[in-house]
Amino acid sequence: MPLSDLETKALDEHFLSCSYVHGYTASQGDTALYRQFKCAPPNHLCHLLRWYTHIHSFGPESASFPAAKKESLTLLVNDKEVSWFVDYVVSILV
Repeated sequence: MPLSDLETKALDEHFLSCSYVHGYTASQGDTALYRQFKCAPPNHLCHLLRWYTHIHSFGPESASFPAAKKESLTLLVNDKEVSWFVDYVVSILV
């Protein structure tokens, strides 16, 4: 399921102050979210693009990232929670 414009904007805001999905090191959570992108985010989402480029730079090495410390990343998108789980993106929760 492709990410919506609202979801990518919420992720851009998350990566404004965070380098990774959770914590201070890359994890399988980053790898799982990275896989949701068919290509790099647009330049105007500069924080998301920075994160994407960084995770992309690991290449196959990303398979050895440690397990995610949390099961999901949950952000508010238009007053609704959206969660990205370790291996897939779920739909908007009402």
